[in-house]
Amino acid sequence: MPPVDHLSNRGTLDVLLDRDFSGIPAGLPPDRTMIGLFMNFSRLTDKALWEYDAARAELLLYVSPHDGPLRITPYLRAIDHMENCVSAAHRAVLNAQALQANKIGRSAPRLTPRQEERLTFLRNGIEHSDEKLLGKQHGKSPAFDKAASASGRTRPRRARSGPSTSSRRTRSAYPSAAPPPRSPRSPAPAARASPPRAARPARGPARAPEATATSRRSNRAP
Repeated sequence: MPPVDHLSNRGTLDVLLDRDFSGIPAGLPPDRTMIGLFMNFSRLTDKALWEYDAARAELLLYVSPHDGPLRITPYLRAIDHMENCVSAAHRAVLNAQALQANKIGRSAPRLTPRQEERLTFLRNGIEHSDEKLLGKQHGKSPAFDKAASASGRTRPRRARSGPSTSSRRTRSAYPSAAPPPRSPRSPAPAARASPPRAARPARGPARAPEATATSRRSNRAP
């Protein structure tokens, strides 16, 4: 935790001195409501700084080397001071917004919407921790179990793309060098025998071999 020594935590004393000497702080209208808002803003700002310094001192004591068992008491005191710091800072911002809405301190720096939302969520988590532990949602601040799921602590596993689980188990059951044996195929059906073709009929009457030879001799020239 960085120190905040460059910030003054004596604003309330300065406002009291202004009221003792002049009656009204400089820049404020003679309105009891505006003076009360400004006094409350100064007091809560100083309180937030004091609690921050106290939490930082307890954490430094907790992490400092020492002999003996672990000291848990400084850590618990640091949590108490930090809760008070967050609550006081949130209340101080509300008073500052009320003053700026009444045209007082409009040139002062303001929180961004993101900073204001985070501070509100942190304050609601502290003030309504009993409801959030029971799973209830306070405003836009989710319950503790839902907030843990959104941050990725209990994120469900994504399904892997690729072969199915059964195929991965089949591959792991056999060594990588030898593929798994294939199931025997059923024997191919026997080829059907085609029926014998009928013999073609002779184009003319068959000649006797002797007659054929006699006719060939007669055809020769003398």
